[in-house]
Amino acid sequence: MEEDFRSWFLLHGGALHPEINIDSDSDGYFIRMCDEQDLLPGARVISCPHTLIISWLKAVQDPFLGQLDLQSVSPLINQLVISRIFLMEQFLLREQSLWWPYIRMLPQPDALHTFNSPLCYGPEDLAWIRGTNLEFGAQRMESKWRQEYEEATSLFKSRGSEQVDTWSWPIYKWAAVVFTSRSFPGSALANSTERVANTLDLDCPVLIPGVDFLNHNPLAKVTWLWGHSECSIINGDTIGRSTQIWNNYGPKSNEQCESNSVSMFEAFQRLTFGSLVILGYGFSLFRNPADFCSLAISLDVEKRISTIKKSQLGTTLTEIPATGRLNEETNQISTGIEHAVDMNELAEGHSNFNMSKSNFGNADAQNQKISAQRINRDIKWVRCKGVSLKNDFQVLYEFSPGFLGDCSIAFANERELAEADFQLHSSVDFSTSQFSRNKVHVMCAVTMILQRQQMAITKHDLDLPLWPANQKQFHAARYRRNQLQILDSVTRMLLESIKSLPGLSMIITRDIRVVRLENILTNSATSILTDFRAALNAGLGTRNPTKIRKNGWVECAFTLWLCGLCTRYSSNIREDACSTSNLPPNLSRWLIFLNRVYGTPPKSGPHTEHAVNPVKYDSQETCCTGIMISEQSCDETQLLCESFLAVIHAAVTRNPRSLYEDRDVTILYLRWCLNIIRQEGVMCPDLEGRIGEETDEYILILEYTGTT
Repeated sequence: MEEDFRSWFLLHGGALHPEINIDSDSDGYFIRMCDEQDLLPGARVISCPHTLIISWLKAVQDPFLGQLDLQSVSPLINQLVISRIFLMEQFLLREQSLWWPYIRMLPQPDALHTFNSPLCYGPEDLAWIRGTNLEFGAQRMESKWRQEYEEATSLFKSRGSEQVDTWSWPIYKWAAVVFTSRSFPGSALANSTERVANTLDLDCPVLIPGVDFLNHNPLAKVTWLWGHSECSIINGDTIGRSTQIWNNYGPKSNEQCESNSVSMFEAFQRLTFGSLVILGYGFSLFRNPADFCSLAISLDVEKRISTIKKSQLGTTLTEIPATGRLNEETNQISTGIEHAVDMNELAEGHSNFNMSKSNFGNADAQNQKISAQRINRDIKWVRCKGVSLKNDFQVLYEFSPGFLGDCSIAFANERELAEADFQLHSSVDFSTSQFSRNKVHVMCAVTMILQRQQMAITKHDLDLPLWPANQKQFHAARYRRNQLQILDSVTRMLLESIKSLPGLSMIITRDIRVVRLENILTNSATSILTDFRAALNAGLGTRNPTKIRKNGWVECAFTLWLCGLCTRYSSNIREDACSTSNLPPNLSRWLIFLNRVYGTPPKSGPHTEHAVNPVKYDSQETCCTGIMISEQSCDETQLLCESFLAVIHAAVTRNPRSLYEDRDVTILYLRWCLNIIRQEGVMCPDLEGRIGEETDEYILILEYTGTT
């Protein structure tokens, strides 16, 4: 078949360097040097005329497919779908097709298992990607392909086409995998004299026979030369005799490498260089310098960020498709961000790199800039950059531009969003000593996101065999291992940053800024500690932090603690006071801060339920800050505060001299305290690295920016 292809290719205007051979192995066809001489830099390896390129331009010349007006049909039917159908039609024509000598060289529809793409994995192969972005992406991609096929079949049948009867889902899937694993960006035809202005979407991939026999190597030096009538690959380095000649698609994560298709370019928009290479091409790279682990923001959080930027920050945003969807069974995360990546959009979106050259270390500067801008906008990722020789070999890592900033906006509380100087949207630097509640929230939430992504993979460890049994499993195992290494390394570094926070650190300091449940139960101000503990014992039956967490009483404990602080000290708070009598300086400054931001606690009214003399609660009660209490007296917060008040009532009944024996301690007062606890606290991951909601803990951040 190699000789048939070579003869056909040359007959129709293609060009092959005379000293190269087309060879094959278990992974398919490739191009190598002959045994007699080397290939010097600047040599033209291969050129394919535009007349042999399979693209939408060829499809619209077909009497059957060219009748379709894409503007008047389902949005599922686009230029890429028509291109796949065209390839399917050419396969069905067999020897009557102009492209049959090329199509014969490809894995055939009845041997889909010979593709290395995850979309062609068997059950034993799939075990190696369970829980990864790759698994979810492959599932979503195949589902979308099936929808496209059924929509196209229905459409052409409704138009009386008899050719549809020869179609089948396996052949369409084959065509889709071919495009996903072998294609180039439509920009390859940007300079074509064949291209009619504005008729070819340059994001729509194309198949370039012969050129797609060159496999990917991120270190290869090559130039893509897209001319007016042909597409060529120019060698940029000396290639030794009998050595394989490589192409270079640019930096790709291993997620890209596993799925060879339209792809690499599409995939690169949403995934890690790891899953992109795998999803698009079916292979992974050893020590891939471009590998990263992709992250995603849910559609709801994306909308929240967009709304806040537009309203609070005056920023006009480019609409970006959501890169993640929630997996309700395994990946639901309370932070609102999850890791499941929409690889269907990733590998079908086919980003337009507008690349005239592709050279790992020597690419055209303008094209690098364009690619970087697109990558920075679309991809959410984290990657390791190496280790620091100056800091005990600590792992150096980075997140994609804008990811931490978007998290900062997503996790901002009402106070932070209302502040005129809220600037964390532009930069979040974990390495600086500047302290804020928002930064701590981002650190904790991102750590838990990475932990849960890691756990989604490792929970399948026991299902894996001892060793990979074939090439698919080998590349999938390498991808899986690299993803876990990135997640584990970055998670460890983030946990170290969290452990260094004042209050969580082992270093003793008076300026504790992070308050844990254990702190308020053992180290509270002596003037409230006894009554606070007694209230918990009377109302909850325990003051043990483990039991309080297990029973879901953490909010109650923190709310009663703040209620006790305010009841005891609120009358003594002054903006010019450095401290309040018998109160640690950090708590004194924090109460001053709360007084400035949230106002004074609401006072008791004539119809307000309190612990001393409970009466029916008036749902129209308005607190001193002007916030109307919900008319739904049975709403969640109302019921919660009623239960808190019952705890205080039990404490006051047992000890009438308790500091909680105060007519101002009402449901309204407790709602005010609970709101502060919720606004100023965050969920923190387990400091020992244990993963799961049962090990996460609630911490309160004492922020007092602007106080003396």
